[in-house]
Amino acid sequence: MAKMTHLMVDLEAMGTNPNAPIVAIGAVFFDPATGDLGPDFYRVVTLKSEFQMGAKPNADTIYWWLTQSDAARRAITEGERLHIVDALSQLTEFVTDYSTESGLNRLQLWGNGASFDPVILRSAYARCNFPEFWKYWNDQDVRTIVALGRVIGFDPKRDHPFAGERHHALADAIHQAQYVSAIWQRLLAPHQDQLSASALHAVYAAGYNHGHLNTADGIAYQNDVESEFEHRALEVIAETGTLRETK
Repeated sequence: MAKMTHLMVDLEAMGTNPNAPIVAIGAVFFDPATGDLGPDFYRVVTLKSEFQMGAKPNADTIYWWLTQSDAARRAITEGERLHIVDALSQLTEFVTDYSTESGLNRLQLWGNGASFDPVILRSAYARCNFPEFWKYWNDQDVRTIVALGRVIGFDPKRDHPFAGERHHALADAIHQAQYVSAIWQRLLAPHQDQLSASALHAVYAAGYNHGHLNTADGIAYQNDVESEFEHRALEVIAETGTLRETK
């Protein structure tokens, strides 16, 4: 099975500014074309460690946290909490252990929105002198796809049931991955036949260009094809036993 290349990240932070202190990190791999969820990640970060690394809180956000549920506040104040350096190191390890090299190069990092989670996470990596594991041009915005869904009268963000505690980083990440997938599928449904054909073209071209067409290596190589519709291509190959150009 092809590795997932979409990662939903949700941060709980003490501010909305780029250098806000992170107090929890939730992340889950997902496939928006199918709605399937992959491996997930959750760590709570000590606020003190973020202050030590130069993060700056925002008073309005601190007041906001004081109004949240006891369960939401306990999630960031009780249990095991890590230094931000350790939390980021473990997040990088989680992502790189799961992903292939080509998968990392095209990893799509989703945030709610693109100017919040990816920006704050990137700032934390810079404070800790760690390289980012994703490319800045692959930042994706939950809010944009929600807006597109509403244009066609589809709003699963509002209607999809929430499992777990709100403002828990992992529960939020999973919920966001689920409703992004629902919108993705609704938007692409009218074009599925055309997109499936395009996916087969990509698989065929990739195999041809690498000299692997109709070989065992060619089948393995499909996992690295740059297409959001790899799964459909693999299904067709399984049915026909061959790689072929589809028009």
